[in-house]
Amino acid sequence: MNPLDTKIPRGEGVTCKATTSRRARLDMAGVVEEVGHGVAAFSCRNEVYGMVRGVGSPQGTLAEFIGVDADLLAQTASP
Repeated sequence: MNPLDTKIPRGEGVTCKATTSRRARLDMAGVVEEVGHGVAAFSCRNEVYGMVRGVGSPQGTLAEFIGVDADLLAQTASP
């Protein structure tokens, strides 16, 4: 959990407003299921982490599937 995720509900997130969504969170990690047109940095089954939409934008990472801007992701290191 990102420390900012604990500040937002308390109204202490300077750049983020509180949301009533139960899916609010900034950070995520998971496995790529599909890759959008023009995305070359990732392929299916890559393990990735990052944030969704950036700070100050609507959040929502507590979900089974989410759409993420590839520029906000990084691939985890291979073992």
